[in-house]
Amino acid sequence: MKKPKGLKKGDTIGIVSPASPSENRSDLVRCLDWLDKHGYGAIVGKNVNKTKGFTAASEEERAADMNEMFARSDVDAVFCTQGGYGAAQLFRHLDFETIRKNPKIFTGFSDITSLHLMFQKFCDFVTFHGPGIARFNSEELTDYTMNQFFKAIEPGEPLG
Repeated sequence: MKKPKGLKKGDTIGIVSPASPSENRSDLVRCLDWLDKHGYGAIVGKNVNKTKGFTAASEEERAADMNEMFARSDVDAVFCTQGGYGAAQLFRHLDFETIRKNPKIFTGFSDITSLHLMFQKFCDFVTFHGPGIARFNSEELTDYTMNQFFKAIEPGEPLG
């Protein structure tokens, strides 16, 4: 199993919503501000702010964002906004060959677990069960959680 290269300051994070949309559009604004203040660039998927029922866009649109972020050479990691509902709907639309050839740090939680399992099975790389990027702000995540999360995905010493 491959481990994607570590994330470092100056790298670019692709932001996708493979399941439910963010509860508030301001969540994305706050996380983009947080990433900028901490030295990371961001590219937001075209369909992140859409809503279709309980999901953040159609199956095809959400999968297109995922496929694009893994195919782009200027994206170093792919972070999900949040979990919720609908990630498993994407399986038939994901380009697992492209994703396998471009392993990147992938993180999310809750419903995103189904994607972690699919990437392990079909793409053979390590993913990270971690906070949704919509919660990357000082009000919702503790310093401890943020420090441990970035310690896990940045190059450096082992976690423990």
